[in-house]
Amino acid sequence: YMVMEFLEGRDLGQLVLEAPLPIERAIDYLLQACEALAEAHALGIVHRDLKPANLFLAQRPGGATIVKVLDFGISRLASDREARVTRIDERIGTPEFMSPEQLNAARDIDARSDIWSLGVVLYELLTGQLPFPAGDLPQLCVAILTKPPVPLSAVHSDTPPELESVIARCLEKDREKRYQNIAELAQDLAALWEGESPSRVQQIVRVMREAGANIRPPTPFPGSITRAQVEEALVPFAPTPPPPAPVAVVTESDSAELAQALGAAVDDRVAAVF
Repeated sequence: YMVMEFLEGRDLGQLVLEAPLPIERAIDYLLQACEALAEAHALGIVHRDLKPANLFLAQRPGGATIVKVLDFGISRLASDREARVTRIDERIGTPEFMSPEQLNAARDIDARSDIWSLGVVLYELLTGQLPFPAGDLPQLCVAILTKPPVPLSAVHSDTPPELESVIARCLEKDREKRYQNIAELAQDLAALWEGESPSRVQQIVRVMREAGANIRPPTPFPGSITRAQVEEALVPFAPTPPPPAPVAVVTESDSAELAQALGAAVDDRVAAVF
């Protein structure tokens, strides 16, 4: 038999059917998911089927909630290029949330595919809609592979431009232009939500750094970084000032020689005048 954790609550797919979520709650839930995914990604595990229905809002004793990432049934190791996929044209996942490389059945799927999926998840949590609307599966695949997403601001008028930028970066078709790891995404999301606890993002960054990830600094959104922080960040790159010139020490004998030389020069000047 198999023993599994019993969870009480409901998934985010059920929640968003009732109404889109406020920005603060959507970011909070996504950051909780990022914290769980950091542990998986640090081990080289790619989920490959992230969607609201696989993010479960579980009730804790006392009424608090926590987001649990479910259904790692089709996850795989990013380094395992052959196992788990038996045909080159086999596509595994939920098409609405699949990255372009996943739709193309690429063998080198990595954590950046999960970052794409999180971008779609956040878009749906905020709007109740998908960024690539389509009437059927072929149209959906064409849209994901070739068309830009519907701008978030077009369906959510109160969207801060910084949040729209975060989602747009998640949904870059070229994965080299996306966030390169879950910590980079978490840093930018945390910068947009005043209620975020720094310890959560610090934990995500620590886990990914210990796994060898190269984490770029957070995006300097307007108003999200002070001048003092900028100046502090630039300190390591400031040019090194030249060392001070050595101070000459004049001895008593040097003073006598200098006085004698000055006296001779004055005498020469006087003689030249007369």
